Amino acid sequence: MNMSISPAKIMKDAYARLSDTLDNFIKGGTDFEKAKAIVPFFYYFLFFIAFTHLEGLNHTIAEGASGFTPRFPLFWAPYVEYGTVVTLVFLTWVGTSLLACLFPYIRTVRIFAFVGFLQYHAYVASFGQPNHQWDHWLWISLILVFLPGLTREPSVETRRTFSLVFWGAQAFLLLTYTMAGIGKLTYAFIQFSQGQAHAFSPDAGALYAATQLNLMQETVPLAGIIISHPWLAWLPFLILLELQTFALVAAFRPQLHRIWGFGLILFHIGTFLTMRAVFTAPSALLLLFLLASPFAPEKKKWNETLSSIPLFGRLFQYVTKRIESGRNIN
Repeated sequence: MNMSISPAKIMKDAYARLSDTLDNFIKGGTDFEKAKAIVPFFYYFLFFIAFTHLEGLNHTIAEGASGFTPRFPLFWAPYVEYGTVVTLVFLTWVGTSLLACLFPYIRTVRIFAFVGFLQYHAYVASFGQPNHQWDHWLWISLILVFLPGLTREPSVETRRTFSLVFWGAQAFLLLTYTMAGIGKLTYAFIQFSQGQAHAFSPDAGALYAATQLNLMQETVPLAGIIISHPWLAWLPFLILLELQTFALVAAFRPQLHRIWGFGLILFHIGTFLTMRAVFTAPSALLLLFLLASPFAPEKKKWNETLSSIPLFGRLFQYVTKRIESGRNIN
């Protein structure tokens, strides 16, 4: 008897399990109504961000085109005077995002908003190195293009597709953190194998903060405390590894959406206070897509929530069972 399992069957079984998991919370009911209400706020934020950039428009033009090498989305820029390029890019971004605020459920308008933002993103990346501050916003604006058009009474399938695309934006956002966590773990194993300090070392957080601050010649409120007392950063650093590495897992467990969103926002605040790592742009996305997640249960069952946390959930389950067994004996 041939006991081998074909790759096609493995893929089919994995897809079936994934589909069943998503069917548990992506239903096209209340989740659709909440997701529909959240989507316009993405464009409200986008317009606000674009509009605030107009304040420095003259200064940006006055700085000149030194080092400006237009990337492909700005294929037209070499044929236009630099001041005109900057003005067109910034005003197009403002105009298309404002249009999306008015008509967020029309796909053509969402495409315009993506293209307008893409032009700005290409502009800031056209000075010798990429600027990753707005990567999350750019890709999520592309994902939202695939939201289905809505009629006055959308069908159940349309409503569910809308929720599924919204979840896709959540999953992408969390995937980027998982990739960062996997990167940290990979380097940790390499450093461990070479006998160097690594991510699991008790002084890892303090060493990382000191290295970053020395490179930037900066000081921040908590740096001195962390460097003087490295053990204070050890547990938060391990929690950070948990949050980042298993972020994508949280996408499939809606009871964790708000916890993970809040934890990742604290991570961004913490990196600023300890090592001056200013990466603020994803915070608004974490608020919209995770803290306000349309899939998060309204009534929290803390036992189930804590039990679903990767790694630590199993420890919680074990401790809970031990406590219950002790009560039963008594």
